[in-house]
Amino acid sequence: RVIAVSFLLELASAPIIALLQRDMEFQKVAIFNAANAILLAAGTIGLVTMGYSYMSFAWAGLTSTGCSGLLALFLRPDVWIYRPLFSRWRGMLRFGGYNGASVLLYRIYELLPYLVLGRILSIHNTALYNRAMMVSQIPDKVILGGAVSVVLPALAQEVRGGRSLKDPYLRAVEYITGLQWPALLVL
Repeated sequence: RVIAVSFLLELASAPIIALLQRDMEFQKVAIFNAANAILLAAGTIGLVTMGYSYMSFAWAGLTSTGCSGLLALFLRPDVWIYRPLFSRWRGMLRFGGYNGASVLLYRIYELLPYLVLGRILSIHNTALYNRAMMVSQIPDKVILGGAVSVVLPALAQEVRGGRSLKDPYLRAVEYITGLQWPALLVL
């Protein structure tokens, strides 16, 4: 229940962080992420030393998300974004449908091999496949995970400015290729 409340509180900061990323204010996003990680780690360690056992993680998560929500409001005090507007509900529903379908298809794509391999092969071989996939995805998650949060807002800014996406897109592909391919070769 504590973690569920923590997830609910996390929704308060999510729109603000998305707006900060859209406006390419990555210094504020970095401050937010660092503060959240420090609060979570310090809270967990402090509560464990005080004897809260396994609930230390839950209470520290609740505390850090509450403080992070306040920090997000401090970094960008736009409370108008929490006012519900139903004037454009059709576009929101359409976007949510496409986004939801995309996430669902990606999860099916990600989990289908485990279902098939679990049926055909032994559990041991399926577990080896899982570990091999996790290791092979390290460069993707490390490099692309950080790049996507910067590249997508930059491309969106180009679109909002009415400029062509060709040059920034090709430059992003060059940078990602220059970083990710050597990592894959080492792997």
